Amino acid sequence: MKEILDEIEAEIDRQINLFGVQDHVPAIYHVILAEEFGEVSKEVENLTFNKAPNPNVGKAIAMRMRHELVQVAAVAASFIASLDRRYPEGDK
Repeated sequence: MKEILDEIEAEIDRQINLFGVQDHVPAIYHVILAEEFGEVSKEVENLTFNKAPNPNVGKAIAMRMRHELVQVAAVAASFIASLDRRYPEGDK
């Protein structure tokens, strides 16, 4: 699990390098998260209905899906961080 969390942290860093620290209102974060989740959904559909006989095709689709899931997790974590900055509270 640590390796996965490290990947998510690296993706957060990558997004910050590309876009700077993101501090959107919740509605904008919702749209960004929905877009990323939509990309996961596309790969789920590709994998589910893939009729290609080559197993490497399925693996490639699964790897793209995994990459998109890391992006979903990174955006979700950034959304949480933004909420914490915008609405600080003592106990979470």
